Amino acid sequence: PDNPTAQTEHHVYRFPSIEDKKGRLYPIFIPSLTLEDAYLPADIISKLDIIHSQHMFTAGRLARHVAREFNIPLVYTYHTLIAEYTHYAGYFSSIVRSYLKGMSRRFCNSCDQIITPSNPMKKILHKYGVRAPIEVIMTGIEPKNYEKVKGLDAHRLRKKYKIDPEAKICLYLSRIAKEKNIDFLFRSFAEIRKQYPKVHLLMVGGGPEEDWAKNRILDLGLGASITMTGMVPKNEANKIFGLADIFTFPSVTETQGIVIAEAMASGTPPVAVGKMGPLDLIHDGEDGFLTKLSISDFSEKVVKLLKDDKLRDIFAKEGMRRIEEFSNETSVKKLISLYERVIDLKKAEIRGTLEAEKKAL
Repeated sequence: PDNPTAQTEHHVYRFPSIEDKKGRLYPIFIPSLTLEDAYLPADIISKLDIIHSQHMFTAGRLARHVAREFNIPLVYTYHTLIAEYTHYAGYFSSIVRSYLKGMSRRFCNSCDQIITPSNPMKKILHKYGVRAPIEVIMTGIEPKNYEKVKGLDAHRLRKKYKIDPEAKICLYLSRIAKEKNIDFLFRSFAEIRKQYPKVHLLMVGGGPEEDWAKNRILDLGLGASITMTGMVPKNEANKIFGLADIFTFPSVTETQGIVIAEAMASGTPPVAVGKMGPLDLIHDGEDGFLTKLSISDFSEKVVKLLKDDKLRDIFAKEGMRRIEEFSNETSVKKLISLYERVIDLKKAEIRGTLEAEKKAL
């Protein structure tokens, strides 16, 4: 907006940012040089009960500065294992990785409370040396936005993405990027087709590896069996979750895997490598499969579900039964409860400091 401090009816203050016009990058907040230029009036800041930062760079630094200046408790959600993205740094990847781990440790330890979206993420932060309290709260979804797609809607989508009406559909819906382990999925799918030829892989999403992925598909001779859609609107992506028969997820760096919960809410059972976030979402052998980082194991579990309609239906129903665990409502209740505890602890800390100062006088 023209006025970055413009207040909406929901008491939201917009901060200026830099955005890639092609949409390849997230908007990057432009930091202020001083607290007075923080785009938020001091009288508003002083009334805040809690500050919750979603990352530790520009806006996160401002959040920490304001929290310290006004003695407000600071909560930080560690969403992404950024140290796992250092392959983009080329020859300097090991140095950057070490630096990012140290930065993560220092920033987290300067906060009053850390939130991670999964238990494996919590364990990794402990290994980094984070000593601040950590609580696991998953990022929620809205279950009512997902359902199984049938009839004319299913026919329309199959026609749009050139999928045989008789073919079973495996779905990948996420970024097309190196850290997502895409080549593992392609090689697994090549094995899956050998055992179950009537299958199609639908790749939904964009990212820096799109051109590589298209060439890799051709190299493996899978051009007729894989469709890459690029980015699609969210409302259509929700329908695609319900169109698929199996959700295939190869990533080993996922901090949660919201897309897995979205697939389960749509009645589409997942098969995922048993690393990181999927471990908290999938009950192996009950509502989906967790596999080894093995092409043979991954493809075997997918083929098992492709061949067994009854088992696939059992998994789908169990996943839909559990989906309230991952709902926005559940996550919000946990978050509010955590806020209340953190605020109370901060008040007790402030009282203790004041009492100590009085005694010292």
